[in-house]
Amino acid sequence: MLPPPNNAHLQLVQTPAFVLIVTETLTEARVVPLDGRPHLPPAMLRWKGDSRGKWEGDTFVVDTTNFRPKGIYHNLDLLKGTDDALHVIERFRLVSADTIAYRLTSQP
Repeated sequence: MLPPPNNAHLQLVQTPAFVLIVTETLTEARVVPLDGRPHLPPAMLRWKGDSRGKWEGDTFVVDTTNFRPKGIYHNLDLLKGTDDALHVIERFRLVSADTIAYRLTSQP
């Protein structure tokens, strides 16, 4: 979920089992399970990958694997690994009532 140049607003909605991340751009939504289930098998690839979430204190951590080749993060120099080898970790932390700190890292 790299921020676009404009319309970078997002909304996080939490239920007991999921966190929904809705971005203003293209009105995209990601449903992130919180129940500890494993990632999908490696052969099951998705456009934005297969996300799993958990809370670490006040930080929401999203672990995403299984990206489809030539998918959403294709050829981004800031990420290590490409396509099906890409493994992204995102961290969301509420800084104030209207500010979320966002950090994205990747693993080879």
